[in-house]
Amino acid sequence: RTSTLLTRLAFLPKADAYASEGGGRIFYPVDLNSMEGDGYNGFVVHPVKYDGASDDDGDGQKNNDLTPFGLREDMTWRTKMEETDAAGKDGYRGMDNEIRGISDDKKEAVVPVPEREGKLWEFAQTLLDRGFVIDSKGYSACFRVNRKHQTNGRITNEDFDSLSKMDLPIGLASS
Repeated sequence: RTSTLLTRLAFLPKADAYASEGGGRIFYPVDLNSMEGDGYNGFVVHPVKYDGASDDDGDGQKNNDLTPFGLREDMTWRTKMEETDAAGKDGYRGMDNEIRGISDDKKEAVVPVPEREGKLWEFAQTLLDRGFVIDSKGYSACFRVNRKHQTNGRITNEDFDSLSKMDLPIGLASS
C-alpha cells in the first residue's frame, strides 16, 4: 500500500526512487532546499536517525540521509496506469490526499470498487461476484486477495487455490 510506504519512509534509507502497489506507483524524492519559494505543499518525509545514517554529506550542504524531503510521483507512469485497459483513474481518486497535502475540507472521496472503471477493477469485480473478499483499502493500482479474509463461507480452499491457476486478462499480472 502506498499509505504503508509513506508511514515507513522515515525509517528507511533515502533512495533514488520508491515503488508501491506492486510497481503501480513510483515516487522520487524532492530536495526541499531547492524548492524555496516554490511552495511545495506535498508529503514531507522526516527521516529518523538510524545506524549508518549520514549527518553530513561532506561538502557542508544540508542534504544528507537525515534531511527532510518531499515526494513527486512519476506522472508519465501513472498516466499509463490510469488508462482503462490498466488500472483506470478511479482507483487514484481519494488516494492522493496525503501525498499532495490536501486539506481536510478539500479531500476527495475514495471510489468504491464496484464504481471503479478500468481492467483491474473489472477483474476485481468478477472476483467479488464469485464471492471472494478482496482488500482494496489504500490501493490505487492493485488489490489483494488473502486466504484468511475468506470468512463468508462461500469460498473453499479449492476456490482459493484456483486463483493461482486462473488466466488473467491481458495486461494484468499477479504475485
